[in-house]
Amino acid sequence: VDDVAAHWDTVAGLVDEYAERTRADLAAGLDREGVVTDFHSWEEARLRADAVDPADWPIYTSLGPVSMSVDGLLRYWQKRALR
Repeated sequence: VDDVAAHWDTVAGLVDEYAERTRADLAAGLDREGVVTDFHSWEEARLRADAVDPADWPIYTSLGPVSMSVDGLLRYWQKRALR
Protein backbone atom coordinates (compact mmCIF):
# COMPACT_ATOMS: atom_id res chain seq x y z
CA VAL A 1 0.00 0.00 0.00
CA ASP A 2 1.50 3.27 -1.09
CA ASP A 3 -1.00 5.64 0.52
CA VAL A 4 -1.62 4.27 4.00
CA ALA A 5 -4.08 6.99 5.05
CA ALA A 6 -6.23 6.43 1.97
CA HIS A 7 -6.08 2.69 2.53
CA TRP A 8 -7.36 3.01 6.11
CA ASP A 9 -10.12 5.37 4.93
CA THR A 10 -11.20 2.68 2.47
CA VAL A 11 -11.11 0.00 5.16
CA ALA A 12 -13.19 2.13 7.53
CA GLY A 13 -15.78 2.69 4.80
CA LEU A 14 -15.91 -1.03 4.06
CA VAL A 15 -16.57 -1.84 7.70
CA ASP A 16 -19.59 0.44 7.57
CA GLU A 17 -20.73 -1.12 4.28
CA TYR A 18 -20.32 -4.64 5.67
CA ALA A 19 -22.36 -3.76 8.74
CA GLU A 20 -25.14 -2.13 6.75
CA ARG A 21 -25.27 -4.92 4.19
CA THR A 22 -25.59 -7.52 6.96
CA ARG A 23 -28.32 -5.48 8.68
CA ALA A 24 -30.23 -5.22 5.40
CA ASP A 25 -29.87 -8.97 4.75
CA LEU A 26 -31.26 -9.71 8.22
CA ALA A 27 -34.14 -7.30 7.65
CA ALA A 28 -34.85 -9.12 4.36
CA GLY A 29 -35.14 -12.38 6.30
CA LEU A 30 -31.93 -14.07 5.18
CA ASP A 31 -30.45 -16.70 7.48
CA ARG A 32 -26.71 -16.96 8.19
CA GLU A 33 -25.99 -19.01 5.08
CA GLY A 34 -27.93 -16.54 2.94
CA VAL A 35 -25.97 -13.64 4.40
CA VAL A 36 -22.66 -15.47 3.79
CA THR A 37 -23.64 -16.21 0.19
CA ASP A 38 -24.70 -12.60 -0.39
CA PHE A 39 -21.46 -11.37 1.17
CA HIS A 40 -19.36 -13.59 -1.10
CA SER A 41 -21.19 -12.34 -4.19
CA TRP A 42 -20.92 -8.72 -3.10
CA GLU A 43 -17.22 -9.05 -2.25
CA GLU A 44 -16.44 -10.63 -5.63
CA ALA A 45 -18.32 -7.81 -7.40
CA ARG A 46 -16.39 -5.24 -5.37
CA LEU A 47 -13.05 -6.86 -6.21
CA ARG A 48 -14.01 -6.96 -9.90
CA ALA A 49 -15.05 -3.29 -9.80
CA ASP A 50 -11.71 -2.41 -8.17
CA ALA A 51 -9.93 -4.31 -10.99
CA VAL A 52 -8.34 -6.76 -8.57
CA ASP A 53 -6.87 -9.70 -10.48
CA PRO A 54 -8.97 -12.81 -9.69
CA ALA A 55 -5.72 -14.65 -9.04
CA ASP A 56 -5.24 -12.32 -6.03
CA TRP A 57 -8.73 -12.84 -4.56
CA PRO A 58 -7.56 -15.65 -2.24
CA ILE A 59 -5.30 -13.11 -0.53
CA TYR A 60 -8.35 -11.09 0.45
CA THR A 61 -10.38 -14.07 1.61
CA SER A 62 -7.50 -15.46 3.67
CA LEU A 63 -7.06 -12.16 5.54
CA GLY A 64 -10.62 -12.09 6.78
CA PRO A 65 -12.83 -15.05 6.02
CA VAL A 66 -16.31 -13.84 5.09
CA SER A 67 -18.01 -16.30 7.42
CA MET A 68 -16.12 -14.88 10.41
CA SER A 69 -17.08 -11.33 9.47
CA VAL A 70 -20.69 -12.36 9.01
CA ASP A 71 -20.77 -14.17 12.36
CA GLY A 72 -19.47 -11.10 14.17
CA LEU A 73 -21.89 -8.77 12.41
CA LEU A 74 -24.85 -11.08 12.98
CA ARG A 75 -24.01 -11.17 16.67
CA TYR A 76 -23.72 -7.38 16.75
CA TRP A 77 -27.07 -6.78 15.05
CA GLN A 78 -28.85 -9.46 17.08
CA LYS A 79 -27.58 -7.94 20.33
CA ARG A 80 -28.67 -4.46 19.22
CA ALA A 81 -32.15 -5.79 18.46
CA LEU A 82 -32.41 -7.06 22.04
CA ARG A 83 -31.98 -3.58 23.53
